[in-house]
Amino acid sequence: LKYLFFSFCGAYMALFGLFFLSKYTTTWSFVPGGVLDMAAVQGHENLILVVAFFMIMGFGVKAGMFPLHAWLPAAHPVAPAPASAALSSIIVKSGVLAIIRVVYFMIGADFLKGSWVQYVWMSLALLTVFIGSMLAYKESVLKKRLAYSTVSQVSYILFGLALMNPIAMTGALLHVVFHAFIKSTLFLVAGAIIYQTGRTKVEQLSGIGKEMPVTIWCFTIV
Repeated sequence: LKYLFFSFCGAYMALFGLFFLSKYTTTWSFVPGGVLDMAAVQGHENLILVVAFFMIMGFGVKAGMFPLHAWLPAAHPVAPAPASAALSSIIVKSGVLAIIRVVYFMIGADFLKGSWVQYVWMSLALLTVFIGSMLAYKESVLKKRLAYSTVSQVSYILFGLALMNPIAMTGALLHVVFHAFIKSTLFLVAGAIIYQTGRTKVEQLSGIGKEMPVTIWCFTIV
C-alpha cells in the first residue's frame, strides 16, 4: 500500500507537469537538447522551473530519492528475493530513465543548468546518498540493508545526471548498468541465504561463509 501511494503521488506530479508543458513545447517527440518553445516560455521561466522541479521529484519517487524514498525499504523485506532483485536492479531505473527524458530531452539541460532546480536536485541527491548509507549501516535486516543501499547508490546516478556534464552523464549511465548486475546478485544471494537457513538478520550470519561458500563468494565479489 505504501508503494502504491508513493507511486501514484509521483506519477501524478509528473503527469500534471507533462500536461502543463504541452503548451510550451514545439513537439511531443523527445529531442536531444529539449523541445521548449522559447518564444512561448519567455516571461514564464520561473513557472517552468517549478514544473521541472516537481517532475524531477515525481520521477524521483520511483528512483528512491529523498524525501520520497520510504517505500523502498518497506517493500523489499516482504517481497520474494526474485521480486526484490527486479525491483532494485531494474524498476527503480525507470525513474532514472524518466528524469533523463525530462531534463535532457524535454526541458533541456541548458535551460536548467545554473538554476535553483539544479542546485536543489544536487543537494537532495547528495543527502539521499548520505541518508541511505547511514540507514544501511544501522539496519539489521539483511534485505532491508540492501534496500537502503539501493537508495544510496541510485542517488549517485541522480547526482551524476544533476551535474549536467557529459563525463558525469557517462559515469551515471555506466552505474545504471553495473548497479543492475550487482544488486540483482546481492538480492538473489540474500534470498538463497534466507531459503537455506531461515536467517534474515545480519547478526545471525556469523560463519555463513563456511556453510555456503560459493554463494558468499558471489556476494563478496559483486
